[in-house]
Amino acid sequence: MANANGFTNGWENGGVITLNPGQAAWFQNPFTTNLTFTFVGTVPTGSLTNTIVTGFNMISSILPASGDLVTNSLTSFTGATKKDEVYVWDTVTTAYDIYNYSVALGWTSNGVSLNPQIPNVGEGFWYQTANAGITWVENYSVSQ
Repeated sequence: MANANGFTNGWENGGVITLNPGQAAWFQNPFTTNLTFTFVGTVPTGSLTNTIVTGFNMISSILPASGDLVTNSLTSFTGATKKDEVYVWDTVTTAYDIYNYSVALGWTSNGVSLNPQIPNVGEGFWYQTANAGITWVENYSVSQ
């Protein structure tokens, strides 16, 4: 993934940035008009692992999946450890929805039991952990 840059007329590398499946990026639009981003690629198959390192991670599902991060039939995230946090940007409230994990309660948001919700395919989120080597395994195969 490319680093932030100071170009006022666009991205470096001719407007092309590579995001691998499972990576995410934050883009703040300084204009009053909408911008269009085009993502291309092939959906990976098999057992897919996204490794989460200590600290803040900007990640996304490797698969084009949305919804409940824990119970989604494709993603089934089970690697959370105590005090992990997920921050999902809410475009309606223009604030983060924050989810906290504890061994006793599982995932909560604002004191209510609730798994992290990823609203749209292709959206990333922040994952903060004090533990190294958490893996998020996703499984997908094409039925023929």
